[in-house]
Amino acid sequence: MIKTSFRFISKDFLSTLDNTSKWVINPSLNQKLKHSLNSETPSKTYTFSSQKVKQMKQYIDSDSYTKDSQTNEDFRNTFLR
Repeated sequence: MIKTSFRFISKDFLSTLDNTSKWVINPSLNQKLKHSLNSETPSKTYTFSSQKVKQMKQYIDSDSYTKDSQTNEDFRNTFLR
């Protein structure tokens, strides 16, 4: 299983990454992250209808939602495909 997690990051908050984060300790990933944050071209863009946003919020607000890899993977498979 692929470990999946989501996080917002911007150049302004790059220093908030944990020192043990793969985005900090792996030079290749760190370079990709910095390149992405300095790029004006999005690497991926999603467009959601208001109904889809409502469904996403309901999913996150549900009692069964937990911040673990499987839940994030389920969210991704449900809404980001």
